[in-house]
This record gives sequence, C-alpha cells and structure tokens, in this order.
Amino acid sequence: MTWDEIAPALDMPALHHTRWSIKASTRSTAERRRMVANLPVLACFTSGTSAAPQRWSRSGEQLLAEVDVTLAVLPPDIDAVYTCVPPDSLYGSIAMLLGVVRGLPVVHDRWALGSLPITGRRPLVVTIPIAWRWLPPTLSRCAGNAVIVHAGASMPASAAAALAGTATDDAFELFGASECGLIATRPAQTGPSQAPWTVLPDVQLVHGPDSHEQRIRIRSPRIARGPDGLLREVCTLGDWVRVLDERRFEFQGRRDRLVKVRGKAVDLDQFEHLLHGVFPHIDMVCVPVVDDGWGEHFEVYVAADQNTADSVHATLREMRGRLPAAPRRVVAVHRIDRSSMGKTRVLQTR
Repeated sequence: MTWDEIAPALDMPALHHTRWSIKASTRSTAERRRMVANLPVLACFTSGTSAAPQRWSRSGEQLLAEVDVTLAVLPPDIDAVYTCVPPDSLYGSIAMLLGVVRGLPVVHDRWALGSLPITGRRPLVVTIPIAWRWLPPTLSRCAGNAVIVHAGASMPASAAAALAGTATDDAFELFGASECGLIATRPAQTGPSQAPWTVLPDVQLVHGPDSHEQRIRIRSPRIARGPDGLLREVCTLGDWVRVLDERRFEFQGRRDRLVKVRGKAVDLDQFEHLLHGVFPHIDMVCVPVVDDGWGEHFEVYVAADQNTADSVHATLREMRGRLPAAPRRVVAVHRIDRSSMGKTRVLQTR
C-alpha cells in the first residue's frame, strides 16, 4: 500500500503534498504504538540511481522496530519533528512515524524548499544532502536547541557552516538502506577527517578474514522482504567499507560511481560535492558516459539555461589543475529527475 492509503488510519493528511503538518496526539503511548504495529505492508523502493528501482516491503511491526532503534540513538527529550524527507522513502517514513509513536507534532517541508518554521524547544530536524542547499536559513531561525539527524549520503560541505551557526550540541549521521533499514550511526562529521561508523546493537557485520575493502554485508532482524517477497537473513549493499572490528567500519565509497578518465579514477559523488560547494544554488549532477575514445568519461548536467551551463564549464576549465579530471561537457537540462531522497534517476548514457 501507499502512504496516502494508510494515512487515514494514523489521523494524517494526504502525504503526497510537498508541505504538511500533523498535530500532537492525545492518544496513549500504547495506542499509538499499536496503530503503527497494525499498519498493512508498506513498500519502499530503492532510488534507481544505478539500476532499476526495486521494491522492499515491511509490515507495521517492522516499521515500529525501525522507529524504536532510531529513537534509541536520539536524546529522549525531543518535543517536535521537522522533516525534509518525503515519506515515500524508508527514511522519510521513519522520520514521520517517530512523531506518531512519540505523539509529537510533525512538520514536513520537502527538501526544506518551503522554509517552514521549526517549532519546539528541542526539535528533531531530519535531513538529507540535497536539503542542505535550502535548510541553513531555516536552521538559523530555530529558537530551540535542535537535534539534527542526517542520512542518505555523506554530509555536504555546506552543512559544516550551517551546523556551526546553530545552538545544537547534538547532530548525528545515520547509515542505512531501503533493503535493511538503519545499520550504523556516528556523530555528524563536518571536517576532512571522518570518524568510523558504529553498528546498532541488533546488527552484525558479516565480513571476510581481513580488513581490506569489501562490500558491506550485515545480519539484522529488520531486513525487509525483497522484490521476490522473501525474507533474507543477510543483506549485501553496494557500499564498500573497511571493517575495523566487530562493531565499527569505515565507509570507502560506492564503486558504481567511480569512472576512470584517461587513467585517473574519478569518484563522481566527491566531484558532485565539489560542484555544490562552488555552485551552491545550482542543481547539477555528474553522469557516467561511454566514451568512444577513452572508454569511460562523465558529463555534468545542469538544471539551468545554456548561458549558466557555459559559465559552469568555463569555471571548471579554470579549475582544471585542482580537479582529478574535467567533464567531457556540461549540458543544460530543464530539470534533473530525482528520487524523494534527492538521488538522481539518471543512468549511464552515451
């Protein structure tokens, strides 16, 4: 089922809108938990960034378990929820259900585009990388001591200055996926050095005999039913990690976003972070392409007019000595198709 079909059972509005709110509940804690546990099976889909989107389904009891492990990471005194993440993703669903289970008011402002106010003395702010382009002014007006939770990918450079300007001492990053839910957490990282991730108590790392880079594999009771409708004991993701011990790992990147241009490996995720730091108000994405001369290359798609695209290309040419490689070209497009988590749905092209 979809969230709009489920919403009436939770006293909620239609959730496909870009902005909505839910009032604090007067129901008992037991009744609120029972409402979530009794939800019908809900499907979430992978982003479709590197392959066709896949359906992963969870029962109400599984969603409640996901809420509980997330709440265990957070301070106990949050009194409101402000989420930038649409509920058709697992992360967005859990952000909303946190408020339902705790009986808190919830405000949803997709990607923080609406600049809706953050209320509460101790609000929980739930965000993703793309929302940091619009979130800082809203955070700066927050009167309370916010708890900030970031997920979806590494924190962008723009988040560091925004966090420094808030009154919060509590900012966390979450590591997870539609397939298996929340895996690990760490304090928010805004500098060049990156702390390792610590897995949750109900998650077990399944790894090889050494600490070399490997795709992350986990056991967890919260793994969803896959596209074939079957439950799995072990889940393997496309994220590469270096396992430090039984509870910690270092994230090494996603190999499906690496291209080799003229012998140099280029991490397109890192290149996009660089672009967003130089052009913070322009939506753009790096796209791997098949190149007749070099085999692999990449292009930059810019959601702007051709003059802006030409200006971006000229700036990148001026930065050539500081870049691992230059894009084959910069392409102006009407818009960039993104999932609700802000991940692009553009696949490899020629």
